[in-house]
Amino acid sequence: MKHKSIIGLCLIGCLVAYGGLKSYVYFGVKSEVDRLVHLVEPYIDIRYQAISSSLSGEISVEGITVIPRGAVEVVRIGSLQLTGDDFTFLLKMVAGLKMDKPPEKVRIAARRVDIPLDMLQLLAPESEAPVTGLSPVLCQVSSVMRVLKTSITSG
Repeated sequence: MKHKSIIGLCLIGCLVAYGGLKSYVYFGVKSEVDRLVHLVEPYIDIRYQAISSSLSGEISVEGITVIPRGAVEVVRIGSLQLTGDDFTFLLKMVAGLKMDKPPEKVRIAARRVDIPLDMLQLLAPESEAPVTGLSPVLCQVSSVMRVLKTSITSG
C-alpha cells in the first residue's frame, strides 16, 4: 500500500509540474505575441482568436485578421505556426524576441491565407522591374503575385 501512495504522489507531482510549465509557456508566449501586436498597432490592426503551444517547440496562432491602417481590405490567415528546434525555442520566446538577435532557426508555416485582389498591388507593382531590397523568398512571392495579377486581369 505504501508503494502505491508514493507512486501516486509522484504521478500527481509530475502532472502539477507539467501543468505549471504549460501555463508558464502559454502565458509567456501570449504576452510576447500581444507585445508584438502592440508594436505594430500604429500601422496595422492585428487580431487573433487563439494561441497554442506544445512543449516540443511549436507555437500556433489561429484566426488572424490583419488590416493595414487606412485600408478597407482585410487579410485573413487561418493559422500561423512557428516551430523551433526544441523546447528552448519556447523559453526564448517567453524571454522575449530580440529584433537584433532573432532565433537561429525557425520554421514558419501559414495556412489558409486570404489576400484581397486589391492588395496584390502592394506585392506586385505595375512596373516589370525586378523587386529589390527584399529577401529572395519575398522577391519570388512578388513575381508570383505579378504573374497571378496579370493572368487574372487579362483573363
